[in-house]
Amino acid sequence: MNWLRHQPLKFLWGLVLLTAFVIPWAQRGQAKSGEFYPFSNFPMYSTFSDSTYYVYVTDLKDEPVAVTFLTGKVLSNLKKQYDTELKGEKRALVAGGVKQEDLPMEARRRAGEVVLRWLVPFADEASLKALGGLRLKQVTIRYGAEGIVKETLDVGEVRVP
Repeated sequence: MNWLRHQPLKFLWGLVLLTAFVIPWAQRGQAKSGEFYPFSNFPMYSTFSDSTYYVYVTDLKDEPVAVTFLTGKVLSNLKKQYDTELKGEKRALVAGGVKQEDLPMEARRRAGEVVLRWLVPFADEASLKALGGLRLKQVTIRYGAEGIVKETLDVGEVRVP
């Protein structure tokens, strides 16, 4: 014990012993080893894809529209809805193994128009008529040899009479 009193970094050695012996012993009865917070395995952060996308809404003159003020919905909900529709389009395609980012433009447009038709009933009617309609834009961001590339696609349009 006298030796321990003279050791520097006693707290560090205590943590080493705790993580090496006590925590594994405490989780010995777990059904899934490694699922013991905060020492869980989070595979969703193990790799990153080379591309991602976001969506936004414009009027028919391609001017951005404040969706939250117009409809009360936030863009993250809009993207989730669009993503759900894209997954449905992917399942509907006969050719299996198609990545969502490789879907044909017609499938993207169908998904985009479904999302806009879902959004329109939430909009203020007078403001929507003043805009004349809405367009859904998908911006794909890719990282490659040439650097970061952004590609914007019109993936849906709804006109209001």
